Amino acid sequence: FVIMPDHIHFILIASEKMVGAILRDMKSMIGRRVIDSWKTISAEQDLLSRFRLPELEKRLHRWAIWQPGNWITLLENEKTIETRVDYI
Repeated sequence: FVIMPDHIHFILIASEKMVGAILRDMKSMIGRRVIDSWKTISAEQDLLSRFRLPELEKRLHRWAIWQPGNWITLLENEKTIETRVDYI
């Protein structure tokens, strides 16, 4: 994997039907940990406020660090896999 300033790249080996659930759980876990760490650091309160959801979008959470959706590229052959690994 590689962490970029505004997104991450990684290769996940899983069945196609499990990818959505894995990404949902990963984003949830990382989001909770990031927000919890920002809550404990008073200097970061301004940063946390930048991720507050508008009132109409609040569901179970008050903040969101992830954009909605996922951008998935299926790696179906050796050449595609090599190209993506080299890119990452």
